[in-house]
Amino acid sequence: MSTIFCPICRNPLKALNRHLKVCHGVANHRERSILLLLAKGRVNIRSVSCHLSGCGFTKTRFDRHLRVCHTELSPQEMEEAKKHR
Repeated sequence: MSTIFCPICRNPLKALNRHLKVCHGVANHRERSILLLLAKGRVNIRSVSCHLSGCGFTKTRFDRHLRVCHTELSPQEMEEAKKHR
């Protein structure tokens, strides 16, 4: 089990689903699943275009695109690119 960060309080956790229910009172299942996807970087936004120069990517799974097609980026640069889309 890997450690991920809570999208609300940014604490490192192993059991994010339980943390969201107990500490933040997120009782709604749909809302919790959105927060879990957000924490894992798997937010699916349709027709996201890649803002990196010379790249014409405009589909889903921007996180996978960065990891597979832009191997020249460091992990910190990938996180920044995800934030600026």
